[in-house]
Amino acid sequence: KTDFCDLYYLSGILDAEGTIGLNQRENKHRPAGETDRFTPIISLVNTNKEIITRCYSTLLNLGIGCHISTRDNMKRNRVRWDLLISGVKRCKDLSDYLKDKLVVKRHQNELLNLYCYHRLDNPKSINEMGYEYKMAIQKLNSES
Repeated sequence: KTDFCDLYYLSGILDAEGTIGLNQRENKHRPAGETDRFTPIISLVNTNKEIITRCYSTLLNLGIGCHISTRDNMKRNRVRWDLLISGVKRCKDLSDYLKDKLVVKRHQNELLNLYCYHRLDNPKSINEMGYEYKMAIQKLNSES
């Protein structure tokens, strides 16, 4: 069901429950840290399927691809739903939509947006700036 499209609802849920950041992956064929790859991510984890469904519907209606996975937590007898938006183009598109709508994660979103634009402007460059962006976003995440 994809008839729900409320960007403010998605923004509120991401502000409260979401994660904005950069995943770092090591290049095993080069010296450590020289050409690590950084992937921007925006994710949401929740045990309520309806919340995830509404956010998924909004993303689809905005034309932003995402991935949903589930995990059973046998200790608490619950299913956990993970909604993941990853990749430079998808995260840039979503962060553009979220620019004026986030409150708590506004600065993380701004940094992620700058990083995505940098990557799109320099697609073949070695990603030496990724580490600085990752650390700056992590610092903001630990403060909020």
